[in-house]
Amino acid sequence: MRERSFWLGPQGLSILGLAGFAAYWLITGHRQHLVELLPLLLLLICPAMHLFGHGHHGHRHGGEGETAEEAYRRGLEEGRTAGDTTSNHPSKRS
Repeated sequence: MRERSFWLGPQGLSILGLAGFAAYWLITGHRQHLVELLPLLLLLICPAMHLFGHGHHGHRHGGEGETAEEAYRRGLEEGRTAGDTTSNHPSKRS
């Protein structure tokens, strides 16, 4: 049987309720302060997206027993072979 998610339990729902109330209170009562902080929030979102938002872009990770060095070399070679067909570098043109 599957274990129920933390967020669907009493503690999780309490946290979500408090967070919702806090968000409502901040938006309705302190709208001007939030507008003043928007440029800062946009700057803070950038590093957060780099850390958490990219989702690895579909890259494969090394198989079992593959060291970091082997994975690096495999990726380098795959990049070189993919670059051979799509490169616009003058040395690659015929």
